[in-house]
Amino acid sequence: MKRTGLTLDENRLKNECFDRISDLPDSILGQILAYLPTKTAVATSILSTKWRYLSPFGVPPIKLDLDDSLLFHPIENQSKSPSSSFTNFVDKLLNETLCDVPCVDKLDLKCQKHYGDDKIVSWVFAALQRNVRELTFEFYLNDSEALFHTLDGCKTLVELELGKNFDLNLPENFTLPNVERLTLIGLTFHDDRESINELLAGCPSLDDLWLCGCDTVNLERLCIRSALLKSLVIEDCWRQSTCDLFLNAPNLEVLIYNDCTAAEYHLRKFKSLLAVTIDVGPSTEQLEKEEEYFDDDGVSNLDSGVADIFTACSSTVRLYLATCAIEALQRAHVQVPAFQNLTFLALGGMTILGWKLLACLLSSAPNLESLQFEEGFHEYEGGFASFESLLPALPICLESKLKKIDLWVFKGEEDEMKLIGYFLKNGKVLEQLHVHCLPYEDITTLLRLFMFPRLSKTCQVLFLVLVLCDVRNNGIIIRWNLTSKLIYKDEREEDEPLRTFFERFCNELIDVTYVGFEMIVSILIIGLKLGPFASALSLEAPKSMEELSLWLSSIYVRKR
Repeated sequence: MKRTGLTLDENRLKNECFDRISDLPDSILGQILAYLPTKTAVATSILSTKWRYLSPFGVPPIKLDLDDSLLFHPIENQSKSPSSSFTNFVDKLLNETLCDVPCVDKLDLKCQKHYGDDKIVSWVFAALQRNVRELTFEFYLNDSEALFHTLDGCKTLVELELGKNFDLNLPENFTLPNVERLTLIGLTFHDDRESINELLAGCPSLDDLWLCGCDTVNLERLCIRSALLKSLVIEDCWRQSTCDLFLNAPNLEVLIYNDCTAAEYHLRKFKSLLAVTIDVGPSTEQLEKEEEYFDDDGVSNLDSGVADIFTACSSTVRLYLATCAIEALQRAHVQVPAFQNLTFLALGGMTILGWKLLACLLSSAPNLESLQFEEGFHEYEGGFASFESLLPALPICLESKLKKIDLWVFKGEEDEMKLIGYFLKNGKVLEQLHVHCLPYEDITTLLRLFMFPRLSKTCQVLFLVLVLCDVRNNGIIIRWNLTSKLIYKDEREEDEPLRTFFERFCNELIDVTYVGFEMIVSILIIGLKLGPFASALSLEAPKSMEELSLWLSSIYVRKR
């Protein structure tokens, strides 16, 4: 019999292979192309006759992403080299394809190869002719003077990012009057011209400044003065430098300072800070020459500098202090100012010095609502005694504001337990205490946490173990977070009462020797509000934590 039609599978294959994207309106296709790297977007013209005349530049915003690392694989022995192909493509794009485009919103130009200063500058000039608003440069230059002559006075530019390793060589009275965001990555600053200070002074509208991995070795001082600056990031610019930092930005809102300590600081107090990260400490080179930095009172100038930053940031709402900053502040015998606006405090690894600073911070932050120990405690012995001795009176925040505490890398040390007990006993409005840790072998440590008396009647204590627990209506699956290795799987039998299944799960899981009992408790506590377990156990907070601990403890004892 002669076959006259397509089979079901053939029809399905035909439908699946149908090009539905090409049926979209040209305006939508243009927007899709705008999200691709420019050369990739242009290459789509070979897909079909319809795509041949589509342009990623027909629909604003027009964004150009020119990256020579995206060169298509060259054919061996072809007449043009990849670098020649890239230069021809960029030349034609900027000078011909976009010649009638009134505005280019963004140009990213990233070159792994060096194409010559004149060629690079010609591309920048062409972009400026298109009234470009955002520029990102990542290329090599032998002499940057011509580049900055080209940029000088540009009124359309609002964002500028300069990357790669070249010097700042600015013309006299250089200005970018409307630049609001400036990012400098891996540039070299020289003191003979003070080019970085001239650049910053020439950006009167600057709102956001990033300095990352720049070389300040040959710079005597870095001056950042701006009444409009709201966000400042300084990262890895002082590794081997003795440069001073002058900072006068009274309206700064965000400060992220992750670097080695400057030789000296000249700071004006900030009035409007919302978030501050202080991850500042002496470099290896500074530590080797530390005796050079001590004043007459035996206090290191390096530590005093960190104290100056800390004190200037007392108006902030959110604060993170890294371990190196905590230790420097205590070595400098800092007088902790009042942090009246502080509602969120995060601390790095806590040494003995950190215990002392914690007490001072709690006393100085009456409106603190959230406290995080992001790296736990590195030293314990005598820590709680030092903490308690510096708190003759109960901090105001514990009586009226502190609602959440997160403790990471919990090890079950006695001083840790005492600190947790202190917070539970005195936290009048405490709502959540989260303790993050690895499984422990000793159940008594865990049970003590849940049995501590709590002043707050709504406080929940969660003991969180680094496992993945998938709680479903028909079963429970447990995996390690990091390895995703299956530890345990149990399925609920047909018509089995939920409470019976729950108890059977606990009994069977205790027999799995490589899963500690505390992990079970942790998983169950986490799962109290996940699905139907809460109603099955008939437990309500805050009694649920204590009752659950006792209930599971009785199961544990029976099994042993």
